[in-house]
Amino acid sequence: MVVLIVVLGVIQAYLFLALTAEQTTEFLLLFAFIPARYNATVMPDIVWPGGWAADVWTFVTYALIHGDLTHLIFNAVWLLAFGSPVARDDSVRYGSWSSWRRPLPPGQPCTWSRISGNCCR
Repeated sequence: MVVLIVVLGVIQAYLFLALTAEQTTEFLLLFAFIPARYNATVMPDIVWPGGWAADVWTFVTYALIHGDLTHLIFNAVWLLAFGSPVARDDSVRYGSWSSWRRPLPPGQPCTWSRISGNCCR
């Protein structure tokens, strides 16, 4: 979790300290999730940078961009508080990917998680 927060901090520092206003706009157009990118009738005169590849990567890269330092700090606090219990491999409360990877022993009933829909132990 800490490594992820450091990476997010480096991205934020790069965005606000190393780029000019024009470069920041280009960065955001290239990596931020902009719904108008997916419907050409909304803004027909704009050519979005990145082409179809940006249509794919913006689903991931938008999560790495934060509006300001306060936004980043609050997200880091929530990530530290709730990230570990959710990501823990043997988490029963939240369900986990491990419940799909490991089969249940024969005869053991499955309890479905209300949050994730996974079969929990």
